[in-house]
Amino acid sequence: MKAYVFPGQGAQFTGMGKDLYDQFPEAKALFNKADEILGFEISKSCLKELLRN
Repeated sequence: MKAYVFPGQGAQFTGMGKDLYDQFPEAKALFNKADEILGFEISKSCLKELLRN
């Protein structure tokens, strides 16, 4: 299992992973698996933020 951590150095923005999620089935599967593994409200919030316009 791999984890990618965005370190919070100011270069991040809301929805920055959306293109990955939309364009690459592997990325979508990883985001969904992470959401499933976390299994608590914050994970749903993270995925919801990722996918918002």
